[in-house]
Amino acid sequence: MSETTIEWADHSINPIRARNPATGAVGHYCEKISGGCAHCYASTLQTRFQMPKYPPIGTAQTHEPAESGTVPLPGGLELFLDQGKLIEVMRRKKPTRYFWCNMTDIFGAWIPNRWRNQCFQAMAATPWHTHMVLTKRAKRAREYSILKTWRGKTLDGRCAELFPYECSQRELSNVWYGVSVESKRFLRRVDQLVKTDAAVRFVSAEPLLGPLDLSAHLSELQWVIVGGESGPGARRCDPEWIADIVKQCQAANVPLFVKQLGAHVATEMRDGEIMRVPLRDKKGGDPTEWTEDLRVREFPLLDSANLEDTDARQKATRRVARLALLASQQADAVRRQKNWHAEAGPRRCYLPRRWRSGAV
Repeated sequence: MSETTIEWADHSINPIRARNPATGAVGHYCEKISGGCAHCYASTLQTRFQMPKYPPIGTAQTHEPAESGTVPLPGGLELFLDQGKLIEVMRRKKPTRYFWCNMTDIFGAWIPNRWRNQCFQAMAATPWHTHMVLTKRAKRAREYSILKTWRGKTLDGRCAELFPYECSQRELSNVWYGVSVESKRFLRRVDQLVKTDAAVRFVSAEPLLGPLDLSAHLSELQWVIVGGESGPGARRCDPEWIADIVKQCQAANVPLFVKQLGAHVATEMRDGEIMRVPLRDKKGGDPTEWTEDLRVREFPLLDSANLEDTDARQKATRRVARLALLASQQADAVRRQKNWHAEAGPRRCYLPRRWRSGAV
């Protein structure tokens, strides 16, 4: 978990990670599926972790993983779930807007459903936080939201009775589902989103690569984010495209968040010539450089019911987080003991009484 520079979130969290067993390097893994992924910042960042960039569009060879494990990934990588990240969320008292899995896609086919369930169980256990999930795999998100396979067990696989309130049966009113739509070609993702069982549905039109008409769907959306592309090789974003989305959202009374204009801001003149718009901010993210009609940064209204009995729920959730942490430590100790026996031969090795008895 870390603070993020993304203006519409407080923290980003990436519990689903990848490692290279040969080098010990740890990073992330995802698969590019459309034009909006071409200059993915998460893929570029992998080089900092000594990990390979994400496979180009159409080249990934992964398949749906079995529930008992993951599938081999390109380059000999392997996935793992960092439960410590989930525990951090459960132990945090301050209400926080979390952007989940911004380095991958939580609905990717390469991720075991049991890991996805544990992420959503952590969301269910923390109703004082707002959890935002964003995907390009809208059909899989819709199916998951309807099946609700996260219900029934808590973070570490223990029975739901550990929770003193019915988090395993409650609706996820603090979870916002969103889809990325970079151009009109992918408006079909919004068709899937509006069928998703979610308290808040939102569209992220970033990077915006062309004009986009959302008017047919706005009555079923609660939020829209829009922004141009930034980073090396950024493609053109016309401020008129963003202005049109602003008008659509205002006409439908839908909250809108204009994040940035992008690194390549250019508009089409009457004679058809494309003219570059110079901006000081390299991402076009300084609202003082925008025309007044684009300075819109709104959020959906929060349901105050999410915050009822917050103190009691926080205490209960932190108790379960402690139990999960102890269980994880116990499992690590047992695994280390087995490895030690395998290397050193049969010798006596004592675990703390608390772990030997299985009590936590």
